[in-house]
Amino acid sequence: MGNLLAIVVHAANIHDTVGGTMAYDKAIAAYPSITGMCGDMGYRGTFVDFVKVKYGETIDISEKIQPKEEMICQFKSIIQQKIDEKNRDRGLIATNYTNEMKSTENKIQRYIERI
Repeated sequence: MGNLLAIVVHAANIHDTVGGTMAYDKAIAAYPSITGMCGDMGYRGTFVDFVKVKYGETIDISEKIQPKEEMICQFKSIIQQKIDEKNRDRGLIATNYTNEMKSTENKIQRYIERI
């Protein structure tokens, strides 16, 4: 079970691995009996090393969750549908533009024939 033990708001240019160290310090200060913690792949590296060096503890890092194949297919289908809609719109615009050009050319041609 994951419980929220500490909150740290930091600048956007501070990576989560560094910001996580601040939150871990704060959580340990408030709850010194903490014996373990887990995090996602965003906290590997600096954060894991920090906890190991400063507190002698290890952090369990969960593996990246892989989406199921049917979800990938569904997303691809939705994306392709959106692309098709955009291309249809572009086609209509191009068709309208082409028709307008032909219409204008025809008007000019008729005008020239009258002269």
